[in-house]
Amino acid sequence: MNIVDAARHWLALFVTVMAPGTPLFWLVIHPGITLWRRVGPVWAYAAGFGAHFALGVGIWHFRHKLLMSDYGANLATLSMGVTLCLTAGVIRRLSLRRLSIRVLLGLAEIAPERCPEKLVTGGIYAFIRHPRYAEVVCTLLGYALICNHATAYAAVFVLIAGLLIVVPLEERELENRYGAAYVAYRAEVPALIPRFRSIRQARSILR
Repeated sequence: MNIVDAARHWLALFVTVMAPGTPLFWLVIHPGITLWRRVGPVWAYAAGFGAHFALGVGIWHFRHKLLMSDYGANLATLSMGVTLCLTAGVIRRLSLRRLSIRVLLGLAEIAPERCPEKLVTGGIYAFIRHPRYAEVVCTLLGYALICNHATAYAAVFVLIAGLLIVVPLEERELENRYGAAYVAYRAEVPALIPRFRSIRQARSILR
């Protein structure tokens, strides 16, 4: 195995471990939010990251079988992957302009009294409701395209399927927290894929 194929192999393993574990973390947090608010964020994060770690260990154990389907290095998928990773970087930067890392990690939901947060509807949040999830999808799909392994693609599919469950759970909590304001916001702004009505409107997101 040459150095390029070795790098692709390890990147595929990273995607395979991280992609399914990301929605799993939130599937531990959101349904049990009442419990986590009662026992505190330490236990919440321990449970969420613990589930993520346990899944990662299981995937690592079967890594040799999981990573057998290698489609080989491909310039087209490499180019698309790099483009998606750059897009993810832009989304991350725009997200952090509006929300802190603590909020993006869910502290405002787990411990709202320790991390109060107003409903954010400006900047990138005027175009998509969940830029953090869009960033994660772009990043891991970008990595999957770069490494071009079947298992990495399958892991990203699991990620997207998991987020389709996570997003309604999170939005139910946001509706409980912000009420009619969030209902109106959700009706106007798409979840993950923006609808730009003009070039001028698209440029405004970068300001």
